[in-house]
Amino acid sequence: MMLTFINAGQVEETEEIFRAYIAACKSGRLGQHKSTTAEIGRYQQIQVWNTMIEAYFRFNVADKAVNFVEQMLSSTATNSFAINEIPVPTSSTFATVIAGFI
Repeated sequence: MMLTFINAGQVEETEEIFRAYIAACKSGRLGQHKSTTAEIGRYQQIQVWNTMIEAYFRFNVADKAVNFVEQMLSSTATNSFAINEIPVPTSSTFATVIAGFI
């Protein structure tokens, strides 16, 4: 859904979807299929954060993208973070940032 709004150039709507995702994570309302492992859940969470970072670069608001990376770098979570925590950055996060500045 985020990609739909990104492709339509609608930054506010993209942010709204991201905020709803974060709220669902924090409140425990984000359902996961029983076969979903924690590792897959963490991968998906990083994908959502990376997508928001990419969106900010595409919307020419690099300062917001960098702010998201700073939040990830400041996260007290470990590599086995829970769904209600800010994920730690991965190599894909840094690749997204580098691509954003190119």
